[in-house]
Amino acid sequence: MHQASHARANSALALAEWQLARTKLVAPTSGTVTSLSLRVGDTAQADVPLIGIVDARAWRIVANFKESYIRGFAVGSTAWVSLDSDPWHLRRAKVTGIARGISREPVPNRLLNYVAPTTDWIRLKRRFPVTLTLVDPPETLYGCRRQGGRAAMSGAATRAISALRRELLEIDLAGPRGHHCSRVALAVTLAVIVALVLRVDAPWWAAISAFVSTQVTAPSSLRRGALRIVGTAIGAAAGLLLSPWLIEDQVALSLALFIASSIGVLGLQVSRHGYAWLLGAVTADMVLLATLDDPTSALSVACNRTAEVTIGTLAAILVSHLLSPREDHAPPRPRAPGWSDLLGAQWASTQHAMRAGLGVMLVPLAWSWLQLPSFSQAAITVAAVMAVPAISDDDAANREKIAARGTHRILGCLIGGLAGLAVLIASFENFLPWLAALAIGVWVGAHVQASARDIGYVGTQGAVVFIMTMVQGSGPPSSIIPGIERLAGITGGLLIVEIVAILLTPSARSAETR
Repeated sequence: MHQASHARANSALALAEWQLARTKLVAPTSGTVTSLSLRVGDTAQADVPLIGIVDARAWRIVANFKESYIRGFAVGSTAWVSLDSDPWHLRRAKVTGIARGISREPVPNRLLNYVAPTTDWIRLKRRFPVTLTLVDPPETLYGCRRQGGRAAMSGAATRAISALRRELLEIDLAGPRGHHCSRVALAVTLAVIVALVLRVDAPWWAAISAFVSTQVTAPSSLRRGALRIVGTAIGAAAGLLLSPWLIEDQVALSLALFIASSIGVLGLQVSRHGYAWLLGAVTADMVLLATLDDPTSALSVACNRTAEVTIGTLAAILVSHLLSPREDHAPPRPRAPGWSDLLGAQWASTQHAMRAGLGVMLVPLAWSWLQLPSFSQAAITVAAVMAVPAISDDDAANREKIAARGTHRILGCLIGGLAGLAVLIASFENFLPWLAALAIGVWVGAHVQASARDIGYVGTQGAVVFIMTMVQGSGPPSSIIPGIERLAGITGGLLIVEIVAILLTPSARSAETR
């Protein structure tokens, strides 16, 4: 008898252990745990709910509309709603259900919803439930708050510095990555020499164009360079045509900056030729901003910027054609969504483009208020505002992307600028040593730009600022003071950009969702 009981107990124990080994506790969806009353020692049974979870990705709104209104509704159409927990902000939603009937009486366990009729002396039209699903719900509905801007930027800076240290320890001159960096340095060196020989106004723009246009393969460099030249030429022409009507009108000039920048950022998001749209907007903004310092400079700025960009881009294309691989093994780019449905499926991109445009419009005002060295650096600030990552419907994720991008931008600016100033302290008076120092700095920037650790933009921004600090005129700089002023102007402008981005990007609001 005792042995039989012991055997049954062992069998029950083995069964329980087997069931435990096959048990998995998983949440069917992400959300917030609610109505939790479990205690240590409680027993869970199959098909008996113990924990309630509010789904964070399927927030629905059920609204009762008059029968005369719903005739124009269709399942799948877009709707705009305003939430009490997130006032003054329209949210996009999709119509996911339209009731075809309602119950006449409030009976329990009904198959049809009951909507109490509205009576005011006379019976008014009946209302039918319409179900809407939020496409971009506010962050406060997600059940968990994401990092704030300061924490996100601090974490991004820590990760970027750690990754940058590892990248510098892995420098290899002989591999494919090292060969690409050498081609980038050669293209920048060639662009600087040609720009100095032709005595262009700003040779650093030619060097920057060579740096960003030199891609891994010859075909990709050609595509990038063609888009850069075409976008710059069209933007310069547009800015030149608009400048006579905007010189004496600050309000109209600000509005033109807003429109041009918004279109450029939106084109970057939705067009297959997005890089040309971005460069066109940047160049148009540069021409218009130049008129704030000198109303007669629009023509010279438009011609000089186009010439400088063309010199640098052609240098990159030439070096890539001679030295870069011909085969392009890069995965095909995702298909651009195009310019359709900007107020529907692509509303997030439209919103972000308008925020960027407003930020660009406010930069000159902040620049004048803080009395930064000159408006010549405003073009870099404008480019920094507009070079934004891809935008999604998730405002919180967008905010984290922008914070990380801004952190990388400022970090690269500081590293590149300080490295350039450190080189200038050596007082290079001979052309060849100065050019060699420039090429070495560009090589390191290209190495970081090609990183697989998500810090490529640190290398891009660092190399751009290093070039602008090192290349100041018609040859090796004779003083460190212009480099310090330029670094201060760029850094101050980037800080303005980040402040404007924080103020214009929607933030999480403390709210309760009923």
